[in-house]
Amino acid sequence: SEREISSINPNTILPDYTKDPAKPQQAPEPQSAEDLGIKLDDHSGMVPVYQNKAFSKNLLTKQEDARKKQTDAEASEAPQLPASLKEFRGDLIGEIALSTTAWPWAPWVLDLKQRFYRLLVVPTAYWEGLIDGHTDVWLKVDRKGNLVEHKLLRYDGHETLMESTVHAFTASAPYKALPADFPDEYLELRVRVIYPNIKELYLKMQREQSARQ
Repeated sequence: SEREISSINPNTILPDYTKDPAKPQQAPEPQSAEDLGIKLDDHSGMVPVYQNKAFSKNLLTKQEDARKKQTDAEASEAPQLPASLKEFRGDLIGEIALSTTAWPWAPWVLDLKQRFYRLLVVPTAYWEGLIDGHTDVWLKVDRKGNLVEHKLLRYDGHETLMESTVHAFTASAPYKALPADFPDEYLELRVRVIYPNIKELYLKMQREQSARQ
């Protein structure tokens, strides 16, 4: 029999977030995607099931000498940053929407995230606080966990972050098989991965720590 034609349109045009850019440094605490002005709308029947409520509070607390020396001009405009900001342990996946929630989806989604993070290689420039952005991808998974189709829906920010995101999702397939009682032939997901401006988060945390002292 022919494959069932999906009713979920991966070509849905998402809102123009460039008109309302995310500014995590303005929040008193690391915030959810919604708080950052980034929303994953429920297009074509997809159901939002996950939204990252907060980044880890273990953000960039280790103080180290800068790995690269700044010029006098740069130093006058920006404070010194640690050589590596990899103490950041926030959950980068900000939003997940599924084509159906009529199944116990939480364990499967958790496994997907773990596979994604195992193969995610973030450019060094991100840990240096030089680039940021967010990427929206659409995934179509069969009952055996095979990634039968994927599409880049949108990205904002540096291209290398988008490339790292797409590669991590495709390279981590096949995913865990869907449960036997999964109601459809395919599961479709729309996932947003958010790379906050790590330099601004770091500097904000420094200011908050200084204010508490």
